[in-house]
Amino acid sequence: VSTRLINHGPMVLVTSAYKDKKNIMPLAWLMPASHTPRLVAIAIVPKRFTYELIEKSKEFVLNIPSVAQKEMVRKCGSMSGRDKDKFMELQIKTMPAFKSQAPLVEDCVAHLECTYVSQSKAGDHVIILGEIKAASANEGIVNSHGVVDLKRAQMLHHLGSTYFSTLDREV
Repeated sequence: VSTRLINHGPMVLVTSAYKDKKNIMPLAWLMPASHTPRLVAIAIVPKRFTYELIEKSKEFVLNIPSVAQKEMVRKCGSMSGRDKDKFMELQIKTMPAFKSQAPLVEDCVAHLECTYVSQSKAGDHVIILGEIKAASANEGIVNSHGVVDLKRAQMLHHLGSTYFSTLDREV
């Protein structure tokens, strides 16, 4: 419960790929880590299939879903990519990334393509540091000042378990 008090940031769908294997995993434990270079940190349990693919490929993509994708996000978190091809099973449309072998999720509002930098053990998780090599967003999602338009983006935020919300106004 204590982590839920401080973790209601945007959900991402992490896509990863290595050789003929690929996976998609919802993730809520992430944060920016540096402006120069552009670094992000994600926390993953090492037994996850996504972790294995990132370890081998040394790259991953953070796909930022909208509220319209809530059910797909929930379903992605309820099955293992080791057992099933989640992309096929859930009919998730993808498109090629600009700098990564991992696919971009087509209907997401934005994508951050990252290369692996390092990792640190953190209890039952591993914190993976990635450098953003390419970033893209749907038109109108980010204004000329670099600020996300909350009404247009309708990004999905994780409250815990199967509970989600959106940010609906700027204050």
